[in-house]
Amino acid sequence: MAPGPLTWLEERKERAEAAAGYTTTVGVATADEVMVERDVVDPRSARVIRLAGERMPKVFFNDRKAFMRERIRQVRAVAAAAADESRR
Repeated sequence: MAPGPLTWLEERKERAEAAAGYTTTVGVATADEVMVERDVVDPRSARVIRLAGERMPKVFFNDRKAFMRERIRQVRAVAAAAADESRR
């Protein structure tokens, strides 16, 4: 059975991101190796969550989902503050 259009579009987006050297996919299916080879970018704020090759603290390996949620929260807070500042 052929993949559905949404699957095809997601795969196309992931290939384009990989070619550009980053990923916005932070799900469970994303291998740690991919996260090391490419920057991880927040799809909402377009800011880097994790740099390629960044050494991760132990907490990352203990609870990767919680660590990445916290990183995303921090990145979005900084983006929101910058947006507020630019409106002044």
